[in-house]
Amino acid sequence: MKRSVSLLALLTAAAAHVATAQINYSGGTYVENFNSIFSTDGTGTAVPGTTAIGLQGAIPTLTTWQAARVSGSGATTFAIFGDWGGSAASGTGRLYSYGLPASTERALGSVASGTTTVGFGTSFLNTSADTYSSVSFTFDREIWRTQNTAADQSLSFAYGFTSSGIGTGSFITNSAMTAYPALDATSPSFYASLNGGAGGFTDPSTNMVTVSATITGLNWAPGDSLIIRWNDANDIGNDAGIAIDNLRMVANIPEPASGLLLGLGLTTFAFLRRVRR
Repeated sequence: MKRSVSLLALLTAAAAHVATAQINYSGGTYVENFNSIFSTDGTGTAVPGTTAIGLQGAIPTLTTWQAARVSGSGATTFAIFGDWGGSAASGTGRLYSYGLPASTERALGSVASGTTTVGFGTSFLNTSADTYSSVSFTFDREIWRTQNTAADQSLSFAYGFTSSGIGTGSFITNSAMTAYPALDATSPSFYASLNGGAGGFTDPSTNMVTVSATITGLNWAPGDSLIIRWNDANDIGNDAGIAIDNLRMVANIPEPASGLLLGLGLTTFAFLRRVRR
């Protein structure tokens, strides 16, 4: 896959900002259940560094993940709120730590509005000696607030690569990222009619589906960073409160070509025949 020049240029320029924490990846399965996010916070906890639209910062207590106000007419102060989807605040455009009251079982999500649309994501630095050709993701999509519209609503997924490091104010709003709709977190149309109203829920277990997809044709080299994000959008009517939970990521190295395997097999066979003579 060719990297976007504009993405690299923007990320290089962003290196002038304070570098953000990355997740070092050297193989195996990365797992994030988001349970380290606080469980209750009625006033909101500020996301440091988010002093302007599109300028991202580390999510408190989950500092390898970034968030930003993507757009909106609200104040530039950006915060994450604890919520269970049933309070009056659940319809406010915000970044949310979703979960039952006082529960440490959390999910990361958002509601969009005219004052605030939200984006969040993270980056993985390839610290291995391998070049990965594909990356597989699995996560649980949870609905914590229903919509009342006839169109699906989504947290839209996108990804990109950089070899110049990650700085603040870059990938959440970067238009050069590659969209991958198979990893969108989507609330289906008229979801409220299936769940008894447009309010919140006390338990998302009946409102959860598992999303899985593999991005292929990649060339994720050692020392390069894979960046991922989910961005919300302000939809008509009641916006859904959509969250992701129990994220798993695993990168894969290319499989040996069938011709190479055949050649190795024939070479081994010939060698064994010579040994036996």
